[in-house]
Order: sequence, then C-alpha cells, then structure tokens
Amino acid sequence: MEEINFDLTDQVIAVTTGGTGGHMYPAIVTAKELIKLGAKVTMITDQRGADKLEKANEQDINVKIITSSPLSGASVLGKCKSGLKVCLGIIQAWKYLGKLKPKAVIGFGGYASFPAVQGAVMRNINVIQHEQNAYLGKVNRMLAHKTKALGTSFHDVQAIPPHMHGDVEFVGMPVRPSVLDAREKRSQNAHIREKKHILITGGSQGAKIFSDVIPTALASLPQTIIENLKITFQSREEQVEETTSALAKIKGLEFDVNHFYLDLPDIMADSDLIIARSGSSTVAEICNIGVGSILIPYLYAADNHQYFNAMALQNIGASICMEQDKLSSYDLANHIIELLSNQDKLDKLSDHAYTLARPNAGKNMATLIAKTISR
Repeated sequence: MEEINFDLTDQVIAVTTGGTGGHMYPAIVTAKELIKLGAKVTMITDQRGADKLEKANEQDINVKIITSSPLSGASVLGKCKSGLKVCLGIIQAWKYLGKLKPKAVIGFGGYASFPAVQGAVMRNINVIQHEQNAYLGKVNRMLAHKTKALGTSFHDVQAIPPHMHGDVEFVGMPVRPSVLDAREKRSQNAHIREKKHILITGGSQGAKIFSDVIPTALASLPQTIIENLKITFQSREEQVEETTSALAKIKGLEFDVNHFYLDLPDIMADSDLIIARSGSSTVAEICNIGVGSILIPYLYAADNHQYFNAMALQNIGASICMEQDKLSSYDLANHIIELLSNQDKLDKLSDHAYTLARPNAGKNMATLIAKTISR
C-alpha cells in the first residue's frame, strides 16, 4: 500500500462494531492508528463491545453505548423484539451522530455496527467499512451501495455486490501487538523444540467436536510420533475434564488442557502445527505468526464464512481445510502423520501462511480512511 502521511488533527471519526474479538480487535487497532494521526476517535458499540474495550484498557478511545440486536429469533415475537431494538439503536446513533458530527463512520461488521452505519447513511456522513472474512458480511453487504471505501483482509472476498461503487482495497486484518511480538519470537526460536508441538484451539468459545474427535485421532498415531509429541489443547470449559481424561489414556503423550490461555499468541509461535476453527481472528493470527494449520470451519457460521476463510488459505498452500460434516478421526490422523513426518511440508504451509500477513494492517486501514475523507 502506498505510504502517505496524513494529518487528521482534530478530525472527529466514529468507529463502530461490537461483540466478538474478531470484530473488536481490528477496530481497536485501527482506532489507535487514527489517534496517532491526530484524530479524535469515538467507538459506538453495544454493551459487549464496551466491556471488551474496558478489559483492553483503551482509555484514549471514547465510548458510546447504543442498543443493538441480531435480526433473529425462533419466533415472530422474537424477530419483532429484535427489530425494535435495532430501530431504537438507529435512533440513538442518529441523534448521537448529529451531536458528534464525525467526518466518517468506520464500520467493522457484526450486527452491533448496523445502527451507527445506518445512522451515518441517514445523515449523509461518509461510510467506510472493513471486512475481516473472505465472504462479505451481512451488514457490509446491506450497506455496500453507500460505502465510500472497503478495506479487506483477503485478496479475494466473495459476495461483494456489483453495485458497490466505493474503492475496495486489500489492507489486511489488524491484529493485536502481542501477535506481532509472537512472530518475532518464532523467528528467533525456529526449530529449537525437542518435540513436535500441536496447538488445538476452537477459538474463544471452544469447539465441542474437537474434544469428541481429536483425542481419538491422536490415539491412533504411531507410538514413535506420540512419544515425540506435545499437545496444547484449548477445550470448552465444561469439557476440560473429559478431554484431559481422554488424552491421559494415550501412553507417552505430553499434553496440557485448559479452557483459556492468556499467552495464546506465544503458544501459536511455539507450535509446529495448529488445528483450529477458521474465524477471522484465528486465521489472521496464524498468518501473521506464520504457522501451518489444519482448519475445521464452524459449520453454522453466518454465510459459511469460516469455510471461505479456510479455503482462502488452502488455495495458496497455507493450510488443509477439513469440513466439519465430513470430519473423521481417521482422516485427521492421516493428515497429522503426513505433516509431522515431513518438515518440508510443514515449512511450506508456514511460509505460505505468512504471505497473507500484513503487520501494518491497522496503519493500512487508517491510511485508507484518511485518503478517503481527504478527497
């Protein structure tokens, strides 16, 4: 991306998203880059987003909490309640934006971003969006026709509407500084591990099927591999005991099971192979650290976006995609054997993953925003 220095001193910019880390982390990283350029940044989010911002201790980002809800529900009444909450959120955002008068509203997807982005459209404020996945999210699709610019995390993103007239630019996926630090540690400590190390993680919410299938796959590995293998297994909290018991039955296996690892990026950097879901944050961390992976997309992810994320990596030789509804311990074990028995294949997966790394993604997105609002 072109290197241009922009001055956004005293420019007011609103950033909006909420909910999961996959939306919040890139928004926070980009907000901090905008602040470096002199902008005054306010995050418009839901309560979950505000809680995440507080935990991240980002005191230089102002926060405005509005009402939001996914447009879903098992019943007509549920859908009506959700719709009313969304309408209330739009009214709140519209009023607040009238007072704030931002130069632009930057959407990072998720249902929590819809009220503020819709409010910006109603007030004719510049809308700029970022897409974290390889399939354009619902909110970004709905408002694509009003989007001045779209920053993407992948070179090729599915479902971008043909009527979108704004600039589309590959900027990368902004990640936490701890992820970039982990990449540096990996580069310094390459190939010094005594045992092959596999990290298994279902993401922040865990994955029940991982605890059901993966221990069986590991148990079927040749003993020569098991005795030279270390497993770090992030399980669902309610399955920690069950998973621990299953792995303990595998003779000679070194392992650790927990429902949460504070230093997960460092564990990634210390891994030879990662078996994981393919949410946007996980994929971005795998690529920025540069680790080979077997990705098992969550079957019920919205628009099946995790499948498209996993295939984006498989298509460049950076990962193996195994679809959940076709997953078997036999096939998984064969892939593990093939990779652990061939360092060259593991190295190629890692190297190809790193080609998607964009350590300056936050800065790239901030530059796209500055360039767009300066026209």
